[in-house]
Amino acid sequence: CAAMSHFTRFVEDIFALLISVIFIVGAFRSLVEAFNDLSKAAAFKTVLLCLGTYAFTRFLQSLKRSRATTRGIRDILSNFSVAISILTFSGLAAIWKDEVKIDFLTVANEFRPTWDDPETMSARPWFISPFGMNKDFPVWAIFLMAVPALGLTVLGYLDQNLTTIIVNRPA
Repeated sequence: CAAMSHFTRFVEDIFALLISVIFIVGAFRSLVEAFNDLSKAAAFKTVLLCLGTYAFTRFLQSLKRSRATTRGIRDILSNFSVAISILTFSGLAAIWKDEVKIDFLTVANEFRPTWDDPETMSARPWFISPFGMNKDFPVWAIFLMAVPALGLTVLGYLDQNLTTIIVNRPA
């Protein structure tokens, strides 16, 4: 995109740093919550799974510079190290789920909107009228929402394009 040519490598690096910090802080927050909300054994298991995933990822990435196996296999293991590590340790957590209870992602049994209307006690419809569900939505509020919508549109545009530039950068 032509507008993205005005962003420098510095902006890309700051954006990459921001994304990294958000995910790292989120991971540490989950670990702290495990010690606050779960038993000591479950918190320890959570830390082991977290550190094991990280260590296994780093190990698979280090294979790229080793002489183990063929170059093609080393490249595949290195390039897909994060996905392989997450799948491996998610599988280990599922295998050991009965010994020590840890938090797993809860998934709904059916595919439907998650918000229940308190008046009808049924799921909201898939398509929501911009003019309101139970009562009319004020017209002035629709135009007022254009201000944050514009900001979110710019943010989404920058996020998508900067991420694409960072991922496709040769180094």
